Amino acid sequence: MKDELIPSVLVVGPSAESIVFSHRLLYLRHLRLTLAEVVAALTRCSHRGGIVATHPLSRRQWLGYSALGCGCMLGARAASAQAVSVPPGYTPSQPVTDLTKAPGLQAKLIGGVEGQVGSYAVILGKGDEIMSGMTAFAERERLVAAHFTAIGAIESGLFGWFDKNVKAYRNLPLNEQAEIASLVGDIGIVNGKLAVHIHAVAVPSDGIARGGHVLNATVWPTLEVFLTAYPTPLVKELDPATDLELFEPEA
Repeated sequence: MKDELIPSVLVVGPSAESIVFSHRLLYLRHLRLTLAEVVAALTRCSHRGGIVATHPLSRRQWLGYSALGCGCMLGARAASAQAVSVPPGYTPSQPVTDLTKAPGLQAKLIGGVEGQVGSYAVILGKGDEIMSGMTAFAERERLVAAHFTAIGAIESGLFGWFDKNVKAYRNLPLNEQAEIASLVGDIGIVNGKLAVHIHAVAVPSDGIARGGHVLNATVWPTLEVFLTAYPTPLVKELDPATDLELFEPEA
């Protein structure tokens, strides 16, 4: 077979991260990369001293660079997933990895067009874990930017208060049924992966509100989420002063 030239962008990052992006978007599926991951890699490389070189690659070169890129990205993800040491009673900022804890989640596009600005109703049921469910939904729909609000109730939850001296969340557990008086959240891209960020206020039987950053929370009997998604990716980058991933609108 002829060694066909494929117009591509080769990105070599400063932290051993490489990626090859073909204008033939079908090839993204072969790489098992989403468009959001490609955009994030391009952004990080251009902002952190990486090299972005546009030139035609042969099919053989393209496949070789693709394998290199996937291997480097997997290595970078594994390194970033290493446990962070924090004092007892604290939880570090970390991605949601278990996306199976909300089997009752249901969702429906109720306005707009999928892949453009769209509105969704996302309903979580008894026993569904909020962070797991919303992250699984975001990945399934391949969201790159969104915000949402919700009402409902939980049977338990773990909230967090960010301690700037420890650079981690102090655990604020709530071990009883509570009404969700307010819940707001957003979705963006962190290191090429979708990330859900939620704050909430919950009111248990004593009427005294608790809340903060949602680390985990189990729904009972329902949580009704109304989400607006946008087609333009919003990227978060590491803030060295806090060790948090924060939005960079210019990224």
